[in-house]
Amino acid sequence: MVYNEHIIRNGISELKNSELLLSSLDRKINDSNTDEFYLLAIEIANFNEIKRYLGYSYGEKSMQYVIERAKEIFKGCELFSVYTSEVFIILDGISLEEAYKKAKKLIGYSKIPVFIKEIPLDVKINCGIVNYPSDGTTSDVLYQNIGRTLSQCTQNNGEISIYNENITKKVKSDYITKLKLYSAIKKNELRLVYLPKYCIRTQKIVGAEALLRWDNIDMNIAEVIDIIERSNLITQLTRWVTKKVIEQMEEWITAGLYTKVSINVSPKDLENDEYFDFLVECIENSTVEANMLEIEITERCVLENQKSIIELLGKMKEYGFDISIDDFGTGYNSFKNFFTLPYHNIKIDKSIIEDLYSVENLALVKETINISNKMGIEVIAEGVEKETEYNLLNGLGCNLIQGYYISKPISPVEYKYMLVKYIEDVC
Repeated sequence: MVYNEHIIRNGISELKNSELLLSSLDRKINDSNTDEFYLLAIEIANFNEIKRYLGYSYGEKSMQYVIERAKEIFKGCELFSVYTSEVFIILDGISLEEAYKKAKKLIGYSKIPVFIKEIPLDVKINCGIVNYPSDGTTSDVLYQNIGRTLSQCTQNNGEISIYNENITKKVKSDYITKLKLYSAIKKNELRLVYLPKYCIRTQKIVGAEALLRWDNIDMNIAEVIDIIERSNLITQLTRWVTKKVIEQMEEWITAGLYTKVSINVSPKDLENDEYFDFLVECIENSTVEANMLEIEITERCVLENQKSIIELLGKMKEYGFDISIDDFGTGYNSFKNFFTLPYHNIKIDKSIIEDLYSVENLALVKETINISNKMGIEVIAEGVEKETEYNLLNGLGCNLIQGYYISKPISPVEYKYMLVKYIEDVC
């Protein structure tokens, strides 16, 4: 290359940066001999996690490891570093199949733990591939589309994503949904409903789970949540829900009705202490006691970020909040080191209850209830819709249930009437 003496360097990887990537793409595109080429993007998906919990130097070392492997596999190709966690490679003269195989080989390297200062690092790699001219005829469009392709990897929990037009449509659709939701939060167009929790032993309502509803959208609310959980908007939404729940609980308290309410919290809310600080401030400025509020996090969140959230969950529990593990039974090894975590109850996922009579699910539920009862941990069965499920869970010793067999999600007014009839003061 002619530019060796004038190369602009990226501090972490010492590769050519984004400015030179775009200029190199422009030269390639404007070359009359160019018929086709591929642009490959390599991203360390867990780079920020490595940097946050082990330190910047470990993030830098993991990136250097990926670069060294990439240089071995893609000999003779130009490598560019745009961000500290991403590398781009212009692939000329090879087919899509070859590009895919090479990317797969690189990912294969990442399956082997990298030891840095005797600490094994799990480096997770995503790869995106775009084609010139099919996926863009300018450097800017190719660059935009490769970014969208990497995002698709993250969304689908995949490792390699090849660009297609549907990715752009999905990105645009998701973006519009986020804008609409942001507007809905500002205009107070969202509402909450409450799914009662029922105690089989006392035959009384002992609390409820706050669930979000958005009437002015042609999407399932679960799809909306899935979209915004990949953006920082989820933290704003969680705060809106938290504030509204506490306001509603204060209304019930004024009427002499005390009930526990659970709030679903996303992994992004637990990345630092900001949500915890917000939660404490809300409680201290209200008549609601901390033990009346339950924080629900998913099993997958706990297992994927175990070290990073145990301390925060411990702080929440110490302050007085109850901690609940949602969707239990759907992730990895549900019992491995699980019962050492600081929580008060676990919720067996609806998918397990729907197929409760299968040998595997029945065994899981029995073991969960037995171990939990011995440790003084409450078990809640979600999605109970049939009398047969109710009776079987009762026989197994599961005290708490949720589901249409007891009640569908109901409005605050309907829940208030239910409290008047069934309330059990658990605070």
